[in-house]
Amino acid sequence: MMIPKNLLIAIALMLGLALLFTACGTTEEVVEEPEPEVVEEVEEPEPDPAPEPEPEPEPEPVVIPDLENVYFGFDLYNIDSEASRILDAHIESLLDLPSEYGVSIDAYTDHIGGDQYNLRLSYRRANSVTQYLTDNGISEDRIESRGLGKAPIPCYDQFDDDPGCPDNRRAEFEVIEELRAPR
Repeated sequence: MMIPKNLLIAIALMLGLALLFTACGTTEEVVEEPEPEVVEEVEEPEPDPAPEPEPEPEPEPVVIPDLENVYFGFDLYNIDSEASRILDAHIESLLDLPSEYGVSIDAYTDHIGGDQYNLRLSYRRANSVTQYLTDNGISEDRIESRGLGKAPIPCYDQFDDDPGCPDNRRAEFEVIEELRAPR
């Protein structure tokens, strides 16, 4: 029997193709790509804000001392030993205060004499107190002084041997945080 030539060609072609596909096969391993891992996004914690600075400790309250009056003799403006003792205590108190604190000095006279004379005398008293303070370490820019003439307070303590009113011949002191005006 005779196989037609066309059939033989067709079979040969088929065998050739089969051989071709089987012979060209590779022995490489097929490696499957692993599925990507699902990584959960972890939010980075926000950096701690800069720590708040510790609050400054509250400053110690300033204790304002009561400053005793200084008294003068009749028609005098000098600093005697009693006035010196009182002023030394004032100086110690003022030096303990912060520098923004100062002292206001108001000097008076009694009612004896004319208004102009008493105004000048009270001014001299204020200046003698100021001079004593500055001579002993208190800066002049921390002192404000005024001579105010006759004291506005009536005097009930009069003495036979002392004319006028000893209680009104004085310099009064007040610690202040801001001075009224430059001298």
